Amino acid sequence: MAQDINKTARRTVFFVDDDELFLQGLKRSLHHMRQEWEMVFISDPHQALKLQKDRSETLIVSDWMMPTMDGLTLCRKVKEQISQNSLASAYLIVLTGKQNTRDAVEALESGIDDYIHKPFDMDVLVARIGVGFRTLEGERKLRLANEQLEILATTDPLTSLYNRRHGLEILEAEMSRVTRGKQQLSLIMVDLDHFKNINDTYGHKAGDIVLVNIAKRMKSTLRRYDVAIRWGGEEFVVVCPHTDSTEVISAAERLRKDFTSHPIQVDTLQEITVTVSIGTSSTDTSPGSDAGTLLSLADNALYQAKSEGRNCVRSG
Repeated sequence: MAQDINKTARRTVFFVDDDELFLQGLKRSLHHMRQEWEMVFISDPHQALKLQKDRSETLIVSDWMMPTMDGLTLCRKVKEQISQNSLASAYLIVLTGKQNTRDAVEALESGIDDYIHKPFDMDVLVARIGVGFRTLEGERKLRLANEQLEILATTDPLTSLYNRRHGLEILEAEMSRVTRGKQQLSLIMVDLDHFKNINDTYGHKAGDIVLVNIAKRMKSTLRRYDVAIRWGGEEFVVVCPHTDSTEVISAAERLRKDFTSHPIQVDTLQEITVTVSIGTSSTDTSPGSDAGTLLSLADNALYQAKSEGRNCVRSG
């Protein structure tokens, strides 16, 4: 006995029991109580396990004693499935006619979340399911909060690019691949020309608009696996994996031309044409360099670009 279910459905309870008469009675009683959650009744625990795959939230009410897979094994396998997805969670309730304390301890130690003796009061079952959903909701909110903290810790709040600290971590990780001989790596260091004049002439709000637009242009122009970082102020760094010195100069020129050819609208009446100076560095022209050396080479090339009139690309 089973029902089809959309895997993305929210607040669904899976009732698993090999006794179809019990499931039918449970279904009648719960429908009579008009619960707000969806219900799926399954007599085959293997099918129940299959239906849980790829779900972000799972609430199962399972009988303990079943011939093809007992309830504790089912719950353990569900836990194993969701352990492969850090964004998934499950709440597991086992129903049993066993009455002694040792069995209750065994059930709880196996990883289930709740344990209900048969026969049970339907109001108690509904209340325990409600606790399960509140627990899942709390876990979901905690995951979202942790994700937000991760975003705050790794990104620049104005441009939404990676911040300098996290950018350095990414660069070090990419450099380890270079050391193992698995790739070439290049850097692009970008600095907005005369940015102080923009702030002084149009105000800091206009300056922020320019920085946000530059970040958007970088993300739209760069390859999917290039990593753009707000290095500080009006300076940006791009980490370019699998890129040699010839390829990075071409990418840098493409960035420079894109910035120059698209004025930025800072208010309803004013557009600003922004130019940039760019320095590049590459592991193929500086073999054995570490991350710090590669950054220094790009910075020196950027200084050269500025000293030679700005709005140009130079390589280190």
